[in-house]
Amino acid sequence: MADLITLQEARQYMGFPADTAQDTALASIIAAASQAVRSRCSRDFDLRAYTEIRNGNGRRSIMAMRSPVAASPAPAATENGTTLAVSTGYAPTADVIVDLDDGLFYRQPGQTQVPGSSVYYPGRWARGVQNVVLTYTAGYSAIPDDLKLVVKELCAMYWKHTDRKEWNIMSRSDGQRSVNLLDKLPERHRDILDLYTRPFAPEP
Repeated sequence: MADLITLQEARQYMGFPADTAQDTALASIIAAASQAVRSRCSRDFDLRAYTEIRNGNGRRSIMAMRSPVAASPAPAATENGTTLAVSTGYAPTADVIVDLDDGLFYRQPGQTQVPGSSVYYPGRWARGVQNVVLTYTAGYSAIPDDLKLVVKELCAMYWKHTDRKEWNIMSRSDGQRSVNLLDKLPERHRDILDLYTRPFAPEP
C-alpha cells in the first residue's frame, strides 16, 4: 500500500530542507503514520478492485466493506447465481442501485404488494448464506487534502516526541505510561478522521 503522503509533502509541512540526511527516518514515520490512520479509520484508501461474497440479509441494502465505490468500472452484483442489473443512480429498470459515497447496494426489484392489503414495499435482498456477490472498485484516485493534513500533523508530532529508537507510531513511552499519539491529535484533526472512519456492518 502506498503512503498517504509523500516525503516532499512531509518535508514541506515540517519545514525540513530537501534531501535532508533525515529522510530515511522521516520515510519510516510516514509509513507508520499512514498505517495508523488506515487502522484508525478501518479503511484502505487506495483505489482497487474488490469481490465480496456476502450473506443475503433480507433487507433493502447491503453495505460494501469498502467505500467510496467508484462509478467506473461499473459495480456488479449477483444474487442466488443470477446477474442483477446495477445502476449508480436512479433507474426504474435497475435491480440494484448503488450509493457510491456510502458503499450501499440497494435492492430494487420494483414495488411488491403486501398480500391482502394495499400496502407496497420495496425489494429486499434474498436471505441466504453466501448467496450474494458484490464486485466493485473502491478508494480514492487522489488522497483527500484534509486526510493528508492529519497524516502530516501525526508525522510532525511523532518526530517531535520520539527518541527515534523505535518507529511505532501507535504509541510511545512517556515515563511510566504508554501514549497513543492518535489520541493526542488536536480535536480538529480527530474530527477529520471521524469523517473517514468506516462503520462496522456485521452480517445478520
